[in-house]
Amino acid sequence: MKYGITHIIVCVIFLISGQALGQASGNKLVSGQSIPNGSAPGAGFFCMPSYQAGIMGLADANDDGVSDLWIQSTNHSARGVFLYLFKTYADDGTPVFAEPIKIKAPFDDKGKNQGTIFQDADGSIYGIWRFGATLQWSVFDRSQQAFQPFSNRTITGLPARISDWNLLNNGGSTFFVFGVRDKGVFGPNTPWPRVVSYSPEGFWPYPIVQVGLSGYHAESWKDAKIEATPLTDLDQTSYTLRSLSMMQQKKQSFVLAGSRLGNMIVYPLQGNFSLGEKKYIADVEGNLMRHPSVQNSVCYFEGTDGRSGIIAQGEGGIFFYKDRFETSKNGNLVFESPVPLLQENPDLFGGSLVIPNLVDWDGDGMLDIISGSSAGYIEFFKNAGTNETPRFQNPVRLTASGQEIHIQAGYRGSIQGPQEARWGYTSPNVTDWNGDGLPDIVLGDIRGVFTVYLNAGTKTTPELKAPKPIYHMGLDMFGSWRVRPGIGTLGGKMAFINQDSEDELHLYWQIDDYNVLDGGKLRLEDGSPIKGARLPAGAVGRTKIEIVDWDGDGIKDLVLGTYGKQSIPEPKNGYPFHFPKRGSTPLFLKNVGTEENPIFAYPKPIMFKGKHILHGGHECGVAVGHLGSGNTLNMIVGEENGRFVFYERKDLSW
Repeated sequence: MKYGITHIIVCVIFLISGQALGQASGNKLVSGQSIPNGSAPGAGFFCMPSYQAGIMGLADANDDGVSDLWIQSTNHSARGVFLYLFKTYADDGTPVFAEPIKIKAPFDDKGKNQGTIFQDADGSIYGIWRFGATLQWSVFDRSQQAFQPFSNRTITGLPARISDWNLLNNGGSTFFVFGVRDKGVFGPNTPWPRVVSYSPEGFWPYPIVQVGLSGYHAESWKDAKIEATPLTDLDQTSYTLRSLSMMQQKKQSFVLAGSRLGNMIVYPLQGNFSLGEKKYIADVEGNLMRHPSVQNSVCYFEGTDGRSGIIAQGEGGIFFYKDRFETSKNGNLVFESPVPLLQENPDLFGGSLVIPNLVDWDGDGMLDIISGSSAGYIEFFKNAGTNETPRFQNPVRLTASGQEIHIQAGYRGSIQGPQEARWGYTSPNVTDWNGDGLPDIVLGDIRGVFTVYLNAGTKTTPELKAPKPIYHMGLDMFGSWRVRPGIGTLGGKMAFINQDSEDELHLYWQIDDYNVLDGGKLRLEDGSPIKGARLPAGAVGRTKIEIVDWDGDGIKDLVLGTYGKQSIPEPKNGYPFHFPKRGSTPLFLKNVGTEENPIFAYPKPIMFKGKHILHGGHECGVAVGHLGSGNTLNMIVGEENGRFVFYERKDLSW
């Protein structure tokens, strides 16, 4: 799937609000705040409230005849219920939604109670939340933009091992449907981080969880005592069925489900609330669709004048699949390829766990953003403004040798098992690796391997060649997973820094385009190595390494983006684990040696206005450049929720 210039052009049809006009003309970046989407005029790719968010459903909140989008975010940085009112359509039929309205929930939301939205035939909107084996519901008060206190009636009898659930309305009849897991396990029943391994033959030693559907027809749903019965066998897909919802096509009702691994499944709804033969959502060539990212939750948007389709949200963003109202030769329902959903005045959004670089990618003299993400893509955000007042556009996914770059762990590629098959954690470093004057990409990712994409284009038209491994002593370079390697010249030689098998920063020197020479572990003034993790297994790696003369003394230092549970440079007192409040943060390691023989001072947290910079529990990416006001070396931090936060140097200390 590709999206880019065609979809970006669609956005120009919208009227410009005052805020959008300011962004389009290039407002100055605000230190400590997210960078806005500068696509003109006024609508850009939808920005999710957090990476831990899911679709609650669709319901018409303002009585305009078109359903509005409801999303629940469970991440601590943006927890709550968010309502996005429908506004209009783009030229290609993609819905455009307004900026979010935070809706008051009827309970103290700690992010542990999954909710759904249900609209009755009379237009009343209900929020229903799960509390263990029961459901509680509340009526939405439009005038107060809040849910009323919970009713004193409770829904009981939920089945065990629920992966997801919903209350569906089919022509006035209501029924509950549940995704139910079998008794398989994701991994060993041990505390995280789980120290696990594949078998000597290369297979995952635990059963892969399977899931099916159960249901219950409820004449009066508000105080139902559920007695769910199986609707399918427990073999419908792996791990989860998500966001079970209703859709109509050619007078036939279907139950629509997303899944952890990305397929979308539909079941014809038959009499007595039984389900017909399982079918899938397919593309125009009849092949089964696979959502661009993991954990897709879905709902069916009934638009006007045939502009209907599936809204599907995964960890990498939210997309729209336009309904073609066709059936493939195999009986699957045919939809167009997904395009990003649109939103008025969004922040610049790159998916989740974004790893930015500031670089003039297209040779126009302006710093652009090249970013990786957990979904496994590498994206180009063109700066259509200036370096002082940038206007970053909707992203375009990069290709190599004509193929979209999309790293996926697959069955064996993640140290945490096949349940992470759909993550990529692309961590690119953009530099002129081969010295020909063009920016190349050196990439780390979920697999713990390192590859180089050489640029065979021109300054204004980059063209990446197919990736090739970086080799050390004839063997593919290996290191900790999810590392953004540090790439840059030190003392006139090209350096490559990663985290080695002991999770310590390790220096290599470039020999040629594809080979490096061991330069030894990097060390502190006292001779000790610079360690990353204080825990084993999946807690290792994850460091994002930037080689830069941060303090302006003429000798290049290190700036590190970190993971909230790391303890750099040693387990007992390191950062950020031993902060009073833990979170991913940038660290400064001053080079007190030389570039030829670097030696580093003990890391110092980089502070914003005297306070720690904290960007969630997962790793943050750090990039520096002369972007924004002041003509100084400023910083942007890519956070787990997919935004890019700008920090002006005058506000930073260490």
